[in-house]
Amino acid sequence: TSRIFDMLPTEVAQLGTNPMALRLYEPLQWRQSRMTSEELDSYLRPLQQKDRLAFMLALGSDLLSEPDRLPGAHRVDRPTFIITGADDHLLSVDTIQLLNSVIPDSRIEILDGVGHCPMEDQPEAFTSSVLAFLPASDEAPIPA
Repeated sequence: TSRIFDMLPTEVAQLGTNPMALRLYEPLQWRQSRMTSEELDSYLRPLQQKDRLAFMLALGSDLLSEPDRLPGAHRVDRPTFIITGADDHLLSVDTIQLLNSVIPDSRIEILDGVGHCPMEDQPEAFTSSVLAFLPASDEAPIPA
């Protein structure tokens, strides 16, 4: 873990163990054994750009100040595809199913053996699922 803190920008490392900092550290901790040095550098590079870091911190603080997005979910007026992993450690399957039940015209897919990032854990299954959700070229497009 000390290697992680050494690589983080000072602004992020100084956040310590508050909830937002833990969210930023998390991919480094749970994937560290699977991340190559190049992948780790790629993950950390955006955090070292002041504008991007400011954006990410603002987004994180917004999510912390109002973490429950369910109250507005019923107002989503576009076909919605929710894809997650059965082993997601951030959003439980129950939470995802509740969200699916509240969003009109939504569809859910839960991939077995997948965590919070299905596009990384099973890119082929993720891509196939997304392509199956999108309308065929001869069908009406999803409204903008």
